[in-house]
Amino acid sequence: MIARLSLVCGVLAALFAPSLLRAEQPVLPLALPSLERSSVSGHLRILSATDADMIEPLLQGFRHRYPDITVEYVEYDQSQDLNRDVQTACRQHMPLADLIINSAIDLQVKLVNGGCAQRQSLRAVLPEWARWRDELYGLTYEPVVIAYRKSAFPAGNPPRSRFEMLDLMRHDPALYYGRVGTYDIRSSGAGYLFMTLDATQASTFGRMMESLARSQARLVCCSAQVLDGLQDGSLSLGYNILGAYALDRQRKGGSEIGIVFPEDYTLVFTRTAFVYKFASNPAAAAAFIDFALSDEGRRISREETTLLNPIDGEPALRVLYGLAPDAPLRLRPIEISPALLLGQDQQKRRHLLKEWLAALHEIASEGSGEGP
Repeated sequence: MIARLSLVCGVLAALFAPSLLRAEQPVLPLALPSLERSSVSGHLRILSATDADMIEPLLQGFRHRYPDITVEYVEYDQSQDLNRDVQTACRQHMPLADLIINSAIDLQVKLVNGGCAQRQSLRAVLPEWARWRDELYGLTYEPVVIAYRKSAFPAGNPPRSRFEMLDLMRHDPALYYGRVGTYDIRSSGAGYLFMTLDATQASTFGRMMESLARSQARLVCCSAQVLDGLQDGSLSLGYNILGAYALDRQRKGGSEIGIVFPEDYTLVFTRTAFVYKFASNPAAAAAFIDFALSDEGRRISREETTLLNPIDGEPALRVLYGLAPDAPLRLRPIEISPALLLGQDQQKRRHLLKEWLAALHEIASEGSGEGP
């Protein structure tokens, strides 16, 4: 499903390799020059796989800063659908949009590597891991977490790492049968990326596949579906869930939802943006990226959204999630680089999907084949 929203006059109307991960760096002491209301005007069309209500404050702030720009925001449910449309249009040298924002970093790198982006000279000074070739820019800073239903852990002891999660699922399989949710990597671009990184980073990966199979894990398209299950009680645990979405759901009445930063390591990903090669208004698209990473845009991200940004980084994350300054975190940002293309090699992708499907199907079929 694709939803279109237009911003007019400021009012929202209508609706795999270890080198891919970088150790967290201290926050950069950066103050960008104030953005001036310039001669940039016209219509800005954004294609994005980010929920409109999550990014709305940033869109509104941009419209206030640039009142002569009207914004059309086209929301995709699936990152892979967005990638397909951009790839098709790019191959045909067709206009499609001005700015592309997607959570599937590897798919974005592939598009940029294929010549679908324009090089820009922007004000923002991002950490090295969060930009590539002056064409692809990280706009957000989001942990990938374990989410859980609080009442499923009355003693307040949810799993704090992948190891603990696996132990729970192994020692009490009846309790977790059909009650663990994670991505269906066949349809989720971000889920596929997280899986490929887990395969290279986690010593528990093989056991994780086995446990998800034995527990008849619920495979879904997106974090929202897992959060729905945690909220209505049909799920107890969610693996590799977008922390920004989980925290947003908490704030909107999801008091049953808890969030864990895995102690073995916590992936941090960024929604990346690039100016489309055949954009009708590339200046407006570049202005939006600059605004999102400016002092003003970062303030909006910190105070009015749960997305954060790569420049403010870990200190802002600790404040947003209410973590103590000295609370141990093992954050591993996913580096935007050509190394991500390894997981998108078609032969390698087919092999990984075949192994994943075989593990989930065959192991789950062993034994009686009946749930407890």
